[in-house]
Amino acid sequence: MKSYLSFILLVLLFAGIVFYFWGTSSQYNQECYNQIITYNKTPLTKRDSFSIMTYNIGYLSGLSNNKSVARTEEFFNERLQHAKKMINDLSPDIIAFQEIDFFSKRSYYHNQLDSLGYALNYHQAAYAVNWDKSYVPFPYWPLKYQFGEIFSGQAILSKVKIYSNELDVLIQPLNTPIYYNAFYIDRILQIAKLQLNEDTLVLMNVHLEAFDLETRELQAAYVLKQYQIFSQQYPVILLGDFNSRPP
Repeated sequence: MKSYLSFILLVLLFAGIVFYFWGTSSQYNQECYNQIITYNKTPLTKRDSFSIMTYNIGYLSGLSNNKSVARTEEFFNERLQHAKKMINDLSPDIIAFQEIDFFSKRSYYHNQLDSLGYALNYHQAAYAVNWDKSYVPFPYWPLKYQFGEIFSGQAILSKVKIYSNELDVLIQPLNTPIYYNAFYIDRILQIAKLQLNEDTLVLMNVHLEAFDLETRELQAAYVLKQYQIFSQQYPVILLGDFNSRPP
């Protein structure tokens, strides 16, 4: 009996190790993590003013974000139509997104960025991937509601030309175990350069740590330092989801 239990424990341990390395593995080459896409070949040119918006789209999950609930494909289609209408009504020249899915099981493998970019006739998009995992076991229970395969991140939709797009990975949570961080979203700073009339605008799109205060403060200090460096040479707009209230 003891030998049988020992065998079962070894099998479970082996299965857990295999799942850990498989689940935390990436599906895509990191060279694909910060790309610029062109939807419409006629960029907005000279303008006296520009409108800019930031939007944590929450992978179009609405108020059910991160909850163990069933979400149908029709639900996501309805949320997409709502987002299209809202953005079309506001008609911003530039939008910075956070938590937007590019190819994820939880949102039925729809490319939410392309859906918005093409439908709303934006000139270009720049995306920055911060979550590329083969399987994310969250929410923990029941298993059928887990996120599974994730390819998600941040993005910028623009009616003006984007000619540079970089991502800067911020530190991981300091007070969580290694296995947690291995599956967890990377918090990143997306830095894009846009052509506004004859000038360059640097747009810094950030999504800071949500749950660990110490980590979030360190990330914010780093982002501020980068802002100060870029602002010595360019006009800079820093925006995004800071997961905190203004002081």
